[in-house]
Amino acid sequence: MRLCLLPVVGLLASSLNGADLFTEAATVLHFRLNRRWEASVYGRGRLNAGRRRWTDASAAPRITYQIHPAVSVNGGMFFTSFQFGPAGRTMIYRPYAAVEPALRLRPLSFTARSRIERFFITRGLPDYSRFRQRFGLAGHAPWAPYASFEMFFTAEGFTRTRYAAGVSHRLYRRHEIEFSYFYEKARFTGPDLRHIVRAVVHLHFGAQQESD
Repeated sequence: MRLCLLPVVGLLASSLNGADLFTEAATVLHFRLNRRWEASVYGRGRLNAGRRRWTDASAAPRITYQIHPAVSVNGGMFFTSFQFGPAGRTMIYRPYAAVEPALRLRPLSFTARSRIERFFITRGLPDYSRFRQRFGLAGHAPWAPYASFEMFFTAEGFTRTRYAAGVSHRLYRRHEIEFSYFYEKARFTGPDLRHIVRAVVHLHFGAQQESD
């Protein structure tokens, strides 16, 4: 078994070499207004572990509408204080809109998300738009694993891929805590790698959600 693990450890070590490692903590407050409408507020802090500095702190209100049991649409705004290296911190305002279809089966759900977002950056930096397409699988058990693959595009074309895997655990029937890992790569052949280890708490309020 130890011999079998050596190539895995070597691969992980080589992928971390020259890459940025981040840790991220987030909280999401969900307010279920009725069967179709939900308002939420997302807060996040992201730390660059290697450089020992907070790269960004974000807050994002969102509104979601369930147009069909298998399709929802949502929109909101990210307010982000971002560290641009030695240039100091700047604010980024990012409005977005998305559609999220889901095919719910036992024991998994097949999910997708198409999101368009616009970046407005202070300090005289140029604004730009970005499109994101994500596909994923998620379980339904009290300890539910999930995995996803996402692609990012701007006006210049394809820019980044993100692979994610994690597990969510239901707390007190309504709330959740999730732990996940993101692996990001700039272009398929680019040198820019990021590893993100995340912990997210979801707190649900308002009308009771449908039970699994």
